[in-house]
Amino acid sequence: MFSAADKVWELSDLRHNILRFLGIKNVVPLLTVDQTFFQYAVERIYENYRYFNYKATNRKFQDSRRMSIYRDAVRTLNLNDEYDIPQPPTEWLYLFTLFPNARTITRDREHLHRFSIDGTPKYTYERSQILQLVESRMEWDVDDSRNLPKEGIEGWTQRTLVHLYFFSQYLPNPMLEEKRKTDLYTLLRDHLTPSHVIPYRVSLDVGWGTRQLLDLIRHPKILSGSVRLEEIFSWQIDQDLVDMLHSQVNTIRIMRLIRPVNDIQPYGLTDLMCKLRWGEFRNLRELHIKCDRYITPTSSAALDIPQPVSHAAPGYGLIHLQITIYYPDGPPLSSEQMVEEKKVIRGFARCIATLCDPQKLPWHPPWIECRFKARCGDDEYERVNEILQEVFVREVRGCLSLGEDGQS
Repeated sequence: MFSAADKVWELSDLRHNILRFLGIKNVVPLLTVDQTFFQYAVERIYENYRYFNYKATNRKFQDSRRMSIYRDAVRTLNLNDEYDIPQPPTEWLYLFTLFPNARTITRDREHLHRFSIDGTPKYTYERSQILQLVESRMEWDVDDSRNLPKEGIEGWTQRTLVHLYFFSQYLPNPMLEEKRKTDLYTLLRDHLTPSHVIPYRVSLDVGWGTRQLLDLIRHPKILSGSVRLEEIFSWQIDQDLVDMLHSQVNTIRIMRLIRPVNDIQPYGLTDLMCKLRWGEFRNLRELHIKCDRYITPTSSAALDIPQPVSHAAPGYGLIHLQITIYYPDGPPLSSEQMVEEKKVIRGFARCIATLCDPQKLPWHPPWIECRFKARCGDDEYERVNEILQEVFVREVRGCLSLGEDGQS
């Protein structure tokens, strides 16, 4: 007769999640429990395996049945620290025979994926590169074209995932204005011509306007969908940034919106609350925002944001969340201002709640910090920060029906 615990272990998805939660160190002792738990432990320990370690283990066990069990458990094979692996990556295919259940072979910034269509194996090769600004031109960070596979191989597709890196030294204002007139398409077109070259990540410093990136995405010679950004790091917060984010809403996973120190941005906290279509970012996993809180007499009048009617599906949602709000110089918030500020913070919490999975909240609450320019570290300012943090966390939990009603 099987107990409920036995049935739990028979459910592969649930077993996998339990073992991942335990971590490798705590899974290793299961190898000595019995044959069943030995198999479970092997599935977890050897799921992501370094080829360097495999060779060392194989010398010890000499291709025994145990080694066959280990190889069958591998899903991702890591070739880092291997200096005699042949190139181009089409030469890696023999490793899929050695590790029959492996789905991915990875080496540094190269990834070879295997899948099947109607029983026929297919392969997708991806490599990541940085296209960076050097003076007035764009250059690849490394030139590995000699190691690339030839195109036109049957059952084989390849793509280059590009990190557009527009960071440079700070410039005087006249030069800065000239820089922001640069057409990014003209700057990039020679590098992005092949259809398999896909921008997936962009970093913009204050020297580049978000309008320039938006114009690149909307350029008539850029194929629709050929820019699929997964990560955005911007030091500017304005309407062009919002429009750009909305154009990439289905692909963005990591969003870092950082307001430079002592730099006034067009959009503050309440602008982001009202302008961003928060609930549409269903794939967002990391959100880092540093923005200003511009307090005006009517700043919260239009911020009656309703509680969200939906949130991230189980298994999705934010993993990392870090918000820093910079308040203007001046005395601590008065009682009347605190009433209004709690309303604003609750509204912002409702925006964030749409991005969260109720079954797995982001790490390390309270997630938000309110900073005051006037007297950093002063007890009164810290008290205000703690009150607003509590309001934010309680509202997020209340929106997700996690035992808090969100009222303060």
